Amino acid sequence: MPRCRKVLVSYGSSCESIGSSILELYPHLKIDECYTLSQRDLKYTLMHSQVRLVRSTISAMLKDVEMTHGIKCSPVFGYDGISMGDEIDSHPGFKLMVEHMNSKSHLFSYWMSNGSLETNARGLLYRYLPRSSTGTLSKSQLLSQNETLLRQYEIMLQENKMLQEKTAMMETLQIQAEELKRENEALRSEISSLRFKLEIVEIANRPRRKRQEPEAATNHPTETHSPSP
Repeated sequence: MPRCRKVLVSYGSSCESIGSSILELYPHLKIDECYTLSQRDLKYTLMHSQVRLVRSTISAMLKDVEMTHGIKCSPVFGYDGISMGDEIDSHPGFKLMVEHMNSKSHLFSYWMSNGSLETNARGLLYRYLPRSSTGTLSKSQLLSQNETLLRQYEIMLQENKMLQEKTAMMETLQIQAEELKRENEALRSEISSLRFKLEIVEIANRPRRKRQEPEAATNHPTETHSPSP
């Protein structure tokens, strides 16, 4: 089951928006970015998690939100109510969100734990901002952005190191598994050979039946009668 950090949810426009006040009730999700677009027919909420999430975790959260806040997922043509990972980039709700963000529409809102749309270079929507939005930053904003990028770079290095260690461990385990497989096949072959030899020994040790000799025929003397005088 794939694990992703990006999640896009579509739900009814009459529902309460999924924002920080709701997401704070689910700290295990570790959401640090949340963007919402309110349309006439649907609402779209894009979230970023600090950990990789599986679809079942998001589904469980949304079921609970439906009971407590009446927020019910609504699928979009060609997409489920929950989209994750790379499939989000082609989602129509995501494209609308980018358009409304760049037009500074009042229908678009966001929350993030660090920085802003223009300063958080690692934000989900940062690369979709027009160049003019990031080119007019003040010196303090540029310094803040640089520090953020350095921290994110260090985090990426740590994650890369962990991935390399896990990859090396997986390769070692795979080699061990192949060795165990060969040993298992050798043991099976040896057991089969021993079983065959044992069967031969058992056959050789079986008691043989004694051949029964035919009984000798008994000769009875013939009785002779003297002729009458």
